[in-house]
Amino acid sequence: MENWNITWTDLLIVVAVWLAFGGIATAIGYYKKKLFQCLLCGFVLGPIGMIYAIVIPERHKNCPRCNHALDLYRITCPDCGYEFPAHQDPQTSAHS
Repeated sequence: MENWNITWTDLLIVVAVWLAFGGIATAIGYYKKKLFQCLLCGFVLGPIGMIYAIVIPERHKNCPRCNHALDLYRITCPDCGYEFPAHQDPQTSAHS
């Protein structure tokens, strides 16, 4: 078996890259309104957590009047009072 001479510099580079993946996943999670979930996955799983943060679906919509990000199931915007038209369930309308 070979002796792998791993130096402190090599270890610091690996940790810095791992933290960078965690930071990118956290930024994606902030944008998608899933900050804690992406932060945890990004820093624990590294590159896999970043890929997870990229592929999870967004669960918000924007108000057409004030552009405030709202939960997908909200009926009224809390900022400007805009009432969304009554449609069917957003999950079923997305699949049709």
